[in-house]
Amino acid sequence: MKKSVLFGFLFLLVLTIGFVNATIIISLGSSKAGEISGYACDDTNLENQIEVTIIFHKSESIQFYQLVRANLPSGEATPCGSLGHNFSFNLYSNTTLLNEVFDNFPIDYIDVCLGQSCSSPKDLDFSCSNTNQTIMNLYGPKNAHVYMWNSSLPDLYPICYDNLFGYEFEGDYHPSSCNAPNTPVIWKSQLNNAHVSTKTLSGDYPREVCYGDLQCVYKNTNCLADEKTIARMYYYNNSHVSYFNDNNYTIRICCKSNFKPNPIKQADWKNLDDNLINTANLRDFVKLSLVGIDLKDKLINYTIYNSKGENVFFAQETAESDNPSIMWKAEPSDNYTFNAMIADNSLLNKNSGLLNVSNSIGIEDFGIELIKPKCAENFTVGNPVEFVIRVNTTNQLVNLNLDFGDGSFINFSNTGNNIISLNHTYSLDGTKNIILNATNYGKTVFKRKMINIILINESKSGAYVAACIDSPKDMGYIDSQKVLCNASSTRALNYISIGKIYQVINISTLHFNWTFSDNSFHHFVGVFNADCGGYDTRHDYINPSGIFYNHTIDCQSETKGYSFTKYFIYAGQNKASLVVSL
Repeated sequence: MKKSVLFGFLFLLVLTIGFVNATIIISLGSSKAGEISGYACDDTNLENQIEVTIIFHKSESIQFYQLVRANLPSGEATPCGSLGHNFSFNLYSNTTLLNEVFDNFPIDYIDVCLGQSCSSPKDLDFSCSNTNQTIMNLYGPKNAHVYMWNSSLPDLYPICYDNLFGYEFEGDYHPSSCNAPNTPVIWKSQLNNAHVSTKTLSGDYPREVCYGDLQCVYKNTNCLADEKTIARMYYYNNSHVSYFNDNNYTIRICCKSNFKPNPIKQADWKNLDDNLINTANLRDFVKLSLVGIDLKDKLINYTIYNSKGENVFFAQETAESDNPSIMWKAEPSDNYTFNAMIADNSLLNKNSGLLNVSNSIGIEDFGIELIKPKCAENFTVGNPVEFVIRVNTTNQLVNLNLDFGDGSFINFSNTGNNIISLNHTYSLDGTKNIILNATNYGKTVFKRKMINIILINESKSGAYVAACIDSPKDMGYIDSQKVLCNASSTRALNYISIGKIYQVINISTLHFNWTFSDNSFHHFVGVFNADCGGYDTRHDYINPSGIFYNHTIDCQSETKGYSFTKYFIYAGQNKASLVVSL
């Protein structure tokens, strides 16, 4: 379907680590092939074996480490910077790595070091991101007594929620007792320097270790896919404890957590330069900016509240990155906060700090026009297309960015001339979405113009459609509650290369798909009615609450999918987008 849019464990890792005069490059080829291979080089003589410590990571946390010996083809020195000595090591020859790393702890990346300088777990960073993430402490990595999460004894070995699950727990970190359905991680004989048991025995193990929402069981087999090996025990009762990677301790403490982290970590006001702000002049353009984890492609609701707690702005946007932002024109003068919320889970949200919008108007406003080309004009591949831009200002310096819609763009300004003309030649046919962005020198005012044009390859037949929104003119900032939506300049062509024939496709037969910032959606399409010689218009509608409606308007001279009146719930800075297809 042709359409035009207009709108407001298999991996390879190569790592170089330098230690003194030695360099190693390690590559991991497949999670199940299990072979680590690479090369080593040194400015001195190498032995026939090289010792390499491999550190396995998941979500920035160390999951496992292993000292391996890789056979080298010779003991001859190879200078660093050349290919070096090839070597390989089969992970499947080591059952510890097989069971712990690839089955229970899928890894994101690996670090390596030469020799045994980082083979001791104490030399590795097993620390928690903060003490709230500490489930309990061990006196050592193996065969150890257990200590409280907040023990003041130095040099303990913590067991961390964030290292195990890959993200920080938020909530009641260390409850005084485990409330159902949560269960103890383990029972201790005393607060610190304790032996442990899988259950309390006649009061001998009265101290239960509770953390967050953990639900734990004890097994001498692998933990399930939704469980993590918190630690290991030698006996079910009166036992010492080891880290999860001690195969000599066969009883696993397997715990699962239902907690899901809030992917929105931070909500900030920023200027167009991406600097944090807490004040703005009246009518400045500011950003509602988020810092998140895995936010990309999630639907996010942005709501701005004034000092009275009234909702003055709402927008729903799909995040284009993990750190998305939207823009807002700061008016009227007041104090504002905003809330960002995952659209399908109201519990996952974050509030911003305060933004004070003053009565002072900053740098004067300006306007931009894209005089040429006109929306829906058609051009031929290989011939230059003229672009003419007008900047409407008295003496402001305006920075512009023109995206040609083919992956190329140009940055320029209105220095010395408020009418700028330039040419661009396209090499491929299709509909090109042209976007002109402009900001003033202080980056407090933002303007955007968008059009679609058609590029035709005269040696190739094809159908093309270019969506055009005639009204509202500034579809990214619709101030009124009632607005006429008009897309009558939208144009579709059928091009036949034999004879170079251009056939205009009747606009009434196109699919018009309007999406608005209040989360409503309108779809229109006309179907020819031979009985009356006109068009029956089908209208499908989803209101802001997600309720679906549809109806048919019988026998019109032309479909009204490109012209209708839209009512918003709130006035001010609403948005519209349009997708048109054949």
